[in-house]
Amino acid sequence: MLNYILWNPSPNAITIGSFSVQWYGLCWGTAILLCYFLAQWFCKREGKDPEKMADLMIYVFSAALIGARLAQAIFYEPELYLQNPVEIFKVWKGGLASHGGVVGVFVGMWIFSKKFPDYGYLWLMERTAITAMIAGILIRFGNLMNSEIVGKVTDVSWAFIFERVDELPRHPTVLYEAIAYLLIFIFQLLLYRKIKSLLPGIYLSVFLTVVFSTRLLLEFTKQPESSGVFGLSNTQTLSLPLIAAGLIMFALTFSGKLKNVK
Repeated sequence: MLNYILWNPSPNAITIGSFSVQWYGLCWGTAILLCYFLAQWFCKREGKDPEKMADLMIYVFSAALIGARLAQAIFYEPELYLQNPVEIFKVWKGGLASHGGVVGVFVGMWIFSKKFPDYGYLWLMERTAITAMIAGILIRFGNLMNSEIVGKVTDVSWAFIFERVDELPRHPTVLYEAIAYLLIFIFQLLLYRKIKSLLPGIYLSVFLTVVFSTRLLLEFTKQPESSGVFGLSNTQTLSLPLIAAGLIMFALTFSGKLKNVK
């Protein structure tokens, strides 16, 4: 019999008496801080005011949280939230759809760029395409600590038995995602250090195409969810337009049509 990984950690990262901090909330907080420091680093390298990045974090993460929560309610669990509307505000319980979060980020950056014109919309999206991977890594780690978004039953030697779910060995899909996002983040950062602003649109193109292609493929290891179109899941269906947008961005990038876009 294979020695599968037994997985049943406490959802609380820190507990002092009756006070506790959950892993999910800790991961979100850590992601905000790390993204803020990386955004400041971009500004210092490119001659922009790094102090404005605190405002950007408020715009981006607020919009991302709203977008991700609304997408979860609309596309994944409409019945739950229609019956218990107050549940939509309990974000510490998890339940955030990354596709809605991406749309929220775009909206937040657009609002920010209108208030602070020195930070062009494309410039913001490009740098956020790199920093967002930090959030993706940590949020998926939070999902893992919560034993949620489990994979299909499997017999691979690295399978996890999520004891809070059942006694069956399953793919640790969120761990796969976290590792994939880490690799994408390293690639994006190395690319930035090499070319910086020489090829406008490249970071956003990589983000949309590679991240959501990864989501689409890894969905085949995840516990089946509600169906979308063409026999795909909801997540895969929602990934398709973002992958298409990434391919269009690649075409615009290498055609040089984004060189004068800010």
